[in-house]
Amino acid sequence: MSVEADCRRLLDIARRLIEDGVEDGQHLARAIGATTIQAPRLAPRRLAACRHWRPALALAGDASAAVAVALAPLAELFHWVQNPNYSDANMGSGYMDNYAYAELVGRRGLLGGGDYALGVLLLGPGLTYPPHAHPANEVYYVVGGTAEWRRGPGPWKAQAPGSLIEHPSGLVHATRTGVDPLLALYLWWGDIATHAKLTPGPDKS
Repeated sequence: MSVEADCRRLLDIARRLIEDGVEDGQHLARAIGATTIQAPRLAPRRLAACRHWRPALALAGDASAAVAVALAPLAELFHWVQNPNYSDANMGSGYMDNYAYAELVGRRGLLGGGDYALGVLLLGPGLTYPPHAHPANEVYYVVGGTAEWRRGPGPWKAQAPGSLIEHPSGLVHATRTGVDPLLALYLWWGDIATHAKLTPGPDKS
């Protein structure tokens, strides 16, 4: 299957997820459906956290199997990056070696685009992504690995593969992994140009 066909399959799945799982998500679903697939404009790039890719992908459940299958042939194309606001100094020792994301569609994406961002987040085991926020609206779809997620001051909640997690613009949220790594598909819309920033929180755990 061609890169264009692989990308289209993933976009079609993302469109259906938004249509079915996000309130008032029809406009975003239409934008995804109208995306023109371009030739990759960024060279493949790996980071230390990529060692968790295969183990995390293997943890996909029945609910997320279609996304895992769609992602698998695209893995070698991904240009993995990190948020420039983050470092071991503010995230904790060893964090940066266990964290990365790759944007498939978006302003910083492999395929370009400007109305929304679609990508994947990869976190190693035993990691806490501390409280942070961003102007963009966000939806995560857990592909592989069960992790705990926290919205605002609410409790930590375990989210298994197939879970859909919404973060409206400005909502403080956090994530932490247990014994397994985490692979999640994400969608951003609204202000997708501004990176997430850490926010004051009760603690990092």
